[in-house]
Amino acid sequence: SRYPTLSLQTLDGQPLILAADRDRVQGINVWATWCKPCRKELPSLQVLAQAMDPARFVFLLISVDDDDLLTREYLRDQKNSLNSAWDPAGNVVLPLLGIDRFPYTLLVNREGEIVCRIAGERVWHTQTVVKQLEALYAGDPRTLKDLIE
Repeated sequence: SRYPTLSLQTLDGQPLILAADRDRVQGINVWATWCKPCRKELPSLQVLAQAMDPARFVFLLISVDDDDLLTREYLRDQKNSLNSAWDPAGNVVLPLLGIDRFPYTLLVNREGEIVCRIAGERVWHTQTVVKQLEALYAGDPRTLKDLIE
C-alpha cells in the first residue's frame, strides 16, 4: 500500500508534513511513553539508526501520547536523538496507517510503498536487520520476510 502524506506536529508544536522520501528508506515507529514494550524497544531502534547511513535511511518516531512535554522529557532522559513527531491520541496515524497496537513499525521504500508492517516489539540493532534494510534500499524486498516473522 502507499504511504500517505501525514500532517503532524513536532514535539514542540510546529507543523510537520511527513511524506515518502525518494532518496531514503524510512522506518516509522509509532509508540507511547505509557507503552512498556515501546519503551523497551526504543534504545534498540536508536542503535540501529546510528549504524545506518543517514543519506539512505531515516527513522522517525511518532508519539501518540497526549502530553508532548512528558514525551520530550522521556526522550531527553533516555538520550534518544531520533527524529520525533507528535500525534496526540493517534488521531492522524491510527486511521491513516491502520495501526491497532503499539509499538508499530512501518518500513517505506523509496517508491513510497509500505513494504513491511511490524506490530509489536522487536530487537532492531542486529546485523541481519542492517542487511535487510540495505537490501530494501537496493530494491530487493524479499529479505523482509525474516523481519515480519
